[in-house]
This record gives sequence, C-alpha cells and structure tokens, in this order.
Amino acid sequence: MGLSKEQTYEIFFMFLLAVLIFTYIKRGLSCATVVVTGFLAAVVLRKMASLCHDANQIYRSNKILEKARVSTEVSPSKVLCFMNYDTDQGYEKYTTAINENYCAKHGYRFLRVHGYEKYPPWWRKVFILRDLFREGVSEDYVMWLDSDAAFTGGTDLPVSKLFAINPRAFFFVGKDPTGTLRSMITDLGNAGVFAVRNDERGRSFVETWARLYDPKRWCPPGADCPVWSRNMDKRKWRTDGPWAGTTYEQGAMNELMKMAGEGVAVYPEHVLSHRNAKYIGHLMGMGTGIRVRHFAEVCKRLGIQVS
Repeated sequence: MGLSKEQTYEIFFMFLLAVLIFTYIKRGLSCATVVVTGFLAAVVLRKMASLCHDANQIYRSNKILEKARVSTEVSPSKVLCFMNYDTDQGYEKYTTAINENYCAKHGYRFLRVHGYEKYPPWWRKVFILRDLFREGVSEDYVMWLDSDAAFTGGTDLPVSKLFAINPRAFFFVGKDPTGTLRSMITDLGNAGVFAVRNDERGRSFVETWARLYDPKRWCPPGADCPVWSRNMDKRKWRTDGPWAGTTYEQGAMNELMKMAGEGVAVYPEHVLSHRNAKYIGHLMGMGTGIRVRHFAEVCKRLGIQVS
C-alpha cells in the first residue's frame, strides 16, 4: 500500500529536520543550539507552507467561481437553504437577513428551523436535514448554513451553478480551513456550510450520517452523566470525544466522505468555508463582537435593513 499525501509530507518535513540536526551536530554545535535552530526552522517552514497554501486556495477559489459563473444548467435548479439556532448572540439577525435576501433574489426557499434540542447543537442540522428529506421536500438541493455563515461575496451567482460544475457529486462542502498541516494536505470538509443533492444517493448519505450519532457518547446540560463528564461544564452538552472527531457531526461526515469518492465535491476554502471567502463567508472560531461588526458591515454594503 502506498503512502498517503499526508504521510508523504510528514516524512518530507521530518527528513529536512533530521538533515538540519545532523549537519549542526557534525559541525560540533551544542545540543541547545541544535534544538533552538531546529525549532526556528520548523516555525519558518510551517509559515511558508501556510502562506503557499493560502495563495493556492485563493487562486483555486477564483478559478472555481469563474467556472461556476459560465456554467449552464439544463433548467434552473431549486434550492432550499436552512439555518437552526434558538439563541441570538447579536450576529444571527444579520446572517439570517443576508441569507434570506440572497434566497429571495434567486427564487430559493429559506427556512429557520427551531427545536431539535434533544440532540447536541452540532448534530441538529443532520437530523433536520434527514427529516426534511423524509417529508419529501421538492427542491433539487438542500443547503445548510451555520449561524455565523452567510452569502457575503458573490450574491449575483446562483449557488446551483456552483453545484452544476460537479454533475456527478451529491454532496457539496468547503475544505476545512483550520490551518493545520493535516488540513492543508487533505480534503477534510467543514460541516458549517454544505449542500446535498435531493436524489437517492444524497438522501442515503444523510440517513447514514444520522445513524452515526451515538447518544451514549453525549451528556445533555444538567444531566448526571458518566465519570468522563464530571470535570466538564454541566451547563453545556458534553462528550468524551475530541473536537470535530467522529462523535461530532463533522468527524462523522468526513469518514463518510472517504467512502463516497467522486460523489463528494470539496471546494477550496475561499469559496464556502473561510472568513474572507469570495462567496460564502464563515466566521468560525471568531469572537461575537467580530462577527457582529463583520456581518453588520455586509448588510450595510448590500443595502439590507436590519432592526
């Protein structure tokens, strides 16, 4: 079995570091000098890799959006966009207004779905989507947007034209922009913004995704849970799994994506899943104040009145 791209990059960086250390030891330098120099070299290499990665993602994003603008659809596709949140931290009213405005402009349906509190917040989107498909929605695509994500960029581009450039795909998602080496060299998706084609493959994908939720690995707010949860904040949902691992919807999604092959379209970060995205801005991990100012400015730029 051959090495994965991730393993190849890791071996390459380890080799460079080993060569550097060997060279310094051979020159008779102290261990402290070798360690400090090696650390600084690793930091510089990491920064260079990050800059090159960002430049590549911006270039690829521009190419993808250019291709989408000139793509043709046999007939205009119908899209349902939905969001789910029950507490307003100040920025949700702006993202909701932006997304509603975008959907109205392109004749799409927009829903803000309430409830589903029996599931952890990260998993609610999956069960809402599953139920929408079970109810028999008529749209060609169903699209989810986190409460900190909105059509901040290319508002003149129908999102269905973006999907049209990947006719074999049934699941559409943005690359996860975590900035880690792993995220740079793999196509891990970010579950903050995604869309599913309303066909047998897409509906089956969502059903399988929902079945991967394990309630035994989660503890609801205020509940008396297993030993692993005792040192956690009881006011929140708790799990013994790592962030974005398979106990979360994003980790489970990425595991399913590995088996879907060409049925999955992973777009560059600056299309769907980056705070400075050219199309859909997603301010994951940003503070509430930053989100409020950013989306309020977008509403002002787009001429959207928000009370």
